[in-house]
Amino acid sequence: MSSKVELIEPVWYGGTNKSIIKKIVGKKFSDQASLLNFLTEFHELMLVGSGGKYIATSLSERVVTYNLVQINGSANTGSNSGDDVWLKIKVRTRKSRIVRYKEINRW
Repeated sequence: MSSKVELIEPVWYGGTNKSIIKKIVGKKFSDQASLLNFLTEFHELMLVGSGGKYIATSLSERVVTYNLVQINGSANTGSNSGDDVWLKIKVRTRKSRIVRYKEINRW
């Protein structure tokens, strides 16, 4: 019996991996904090080798938005200026469940 292992491609290689996104939509968490922790770790996996960083720009009980920015120079912080934003993500949640994960724009 064999099982298929799917790796998360880094976002810089092929963009957001749609098949992985389908697997997390509908996922239920014990509370909103657990959901946000999951999203943070999920985004870190997608950023391996990219030199970018997801910055949460809006956090509410129903919508979480992120900007993917390029990190300037050797500093470990990104800025939210329009020129630095490579990708915007909107995650809709309801009762600690991911309802939708959508790219708002992509360069």
